[in-house]
Amino acid sequence: MDQRLNQRPKAINDYLKLNGNKKLRRIIVSRKPVSGKVQYVANLVTLGGWTENMKKLHYQDIYHLFCIVELDDGTLFKLEKNSRVDITLHDNKLGDTMINIDNIENTLNDMFNNAEREYRLERIYRYDPFKTNCQMLLVDLISAINKMTPQLREYIMQTASALIESDVIKYLAKMATDAAASSRFYLEGGRKRN
Repeated sequence: MDQRLNQRPKAINDYLKLNGNKKLRRIIVSRKPVSGKVQYVANLVTLGGWTENMKKLHYQDIYHLFCIVELDDGTLFKLEKNSRVDITLHDNKLGDTMINIDNIENTLNDMFNNAEREYRLERIYRYDPFKTNCQMLLVDLISAINKMTPQLREYIMQTASALIESDVIKYLAKMATDAAASSRFYLEGGRKRN
C-alpha cells in the first residue's frame, strides 16, 4: 500500500506550523464506545466471533480513544487516530470517561518530534486496527513527553487483536483502513513536510 501513509499528515503539519512551539498545558485522555453499527458489522464479518470474544475477554464495550489538548494560550483541540491521525478544533464533546494529565513541560512540537524519533513515522501515522490504532497513538505521544503511568496505560489499552482470531479477516480489515486512509490522503491534498 502507499508508503506516503507512513508520513505525517498535512493537517498535522499545518497545525504544528501554527501552534507547535506552544507549551502543552493539559491533556485529557478520553474514550467513548465504538458505535453500535461498527460493532454490528464486525460481529457479522466474524460470524459472531466479535461478541463471543468480547465476553471471553470480559469487555463490556470496545472503546475509541482520543485526547483533548489544551495549549498554554487556552487553545483546545482534539487529537485522534481513525484511518489517519487527525487534529481538529475541540467540539466540546468528551467521551464517557476521562483522565487528566497536568504539569507538562513540553511543547506540542516536542511531543510529536519525540514520538516520531522514538517510535518511527509508520507506527505513529499508519493506521492498523490491531497494532497501530488510536490506543497506541496515545500511548506513544504521552510516553514521548514522559507522562505515561501504569494506571493510564491500563485505561488506554484494550487488546483489539484478540477480538478477531482469523488472519484473513484481520488482513481485510487492514486493507479497508488503508483504502480509507489513501482516500483521505488524496482528498486532503497529501502531505507537506517542512
